[in-house]
Amino acid sequence: MQQKLLHFFLFLFLFHGNAWAQQDSVNMTSFNGTATEIGIDLCWTTVGEYNVESFLLERSLDAMEFKEVARVTPHVSNLEKKDYHYSDNHIYREHVYYRVTTILNSGTVCSNIIAVVRNDLDRPDIMVYPTITNQFINVVKNSDESLTGAHLRIFNLSGHLIMDKVIADNFLLETIDVSGYDAGAYVIELYKDKFASQSKFIKQNP
Repeated sequence: MQQKLLHFFLFLFLFHGNAWAQQDSVNMTSFNGTATEIGIDLCWTTVGEYNVESFLLERSLDAMEFKEVARVTPHVSNLEKKDYHYSDNHIYREHVYYRVTTILNSGTVCSNIIAVVRNDLDRPDIMVYPTITNQFINVVKNSDESLTGAHLRIFNLSGHLIMDKVIADNFLLETIDVSGYDAGAYVIELYKDKFASQSKFIKQNP
């Protein structure tokens, strides 16, 4: 009888010990960003992932206000160490800040903030991609100018104003639906007072 009780308590001890070890947790051992020719490559490594729902990658221009860039699904493997990679393309700024928030079943865990600094920039103040499209264009602001009250405007090649939108000062990337535009070439302009920067794109038929 005593031996059965001993086995029972030993089972309970091992069961609860294993359950405790499997609590929601993650240990992020590294988080780095590297500037490339096409944007910024972000890499992070974790060990001891348990019950991780996703990783929320966020970007900021001032290390204070962050906006979502992507949600990354955790790797399905039994490896203790897991490496993650995401390319934030078409981002060309002298200083950009990132953080990864781990979404657990029981809550969230925030990583340290990293700063990506590049001093080799020779880019136009705004960039548009894709330059040939039938649905959307993305407009990226590369300038560090304060543009409170600036306008994002689109003209056709005849000079007619198609769109005029006031943008926020912290504008970095704006997605515009051009699916209703006629096929042809267009000029997009970021404008405020003496500051003006232009780029072009082509709208195709679907």
